[in-house]
Amino acid sequence: MDLIKNITLSFLLALAVFVGGLFTIGVIRPDLSIYHQKLIFDDPTLRDFPDKHQSDARYLPYTLRKVFFNNSIYIFRILKNVSVFWNLNNINNSILIANLYPVVIGFGVLVKMKKEWWLWLSGLVGGSLAIGINKMVDARSATYFMLPIFAYLMFIGIKHVNLKIYGLLLFGSLLLVI
Repeated sequence: MDLIKNITLSFLLALAVFVGGLFTIGVIRPDLSIYHQKLIFDDPTLRDFPDKHQSDARYLPYTLRKVFFNNSIYIFRILKNVSVFWNLNNINNSILIANLYPVVIGFGVLVKMKKEWWLWLSGLVGGSLAIGINKMVDARSATYFMLPIFAYLMFIGIKHVNLKIYGLLLFGSLLLVI
């Protein structure tokens, strides 16, 4: 019973962060309609990619073409958008690179204490998925619904960080912002 409760709770948090992320980046409008032009599923180059490559890949038998060139291109595009979004510049614009140090330490503390680390991880995955299905994302607005998760992890981890290292990272992060 406890496992079902944990899975349900993490799914609900991931869903809330996902929908909130879509709302803040403009995919879901204030009247609750969906702005399809902002989604990667509306991109004609991605939509036509599998069919074009299935017909062009004459070096493979036809049955294998369907295996190699299919709609999994959307998964690749989502992963690419997420990895492009989570670069050091966007992290520094959102939460500062220095604050990533206590966040990672806090996450490690939760894992060691066997607390609800999976809950916070599912929230970050839900927010990253909202970023991944959007064509173009503003760094600050995309992380609004993930900021409470970062704040909680930072609160847990700040007690365990080396303040000298954190101070140097904070000084460097602030220099990068300026």
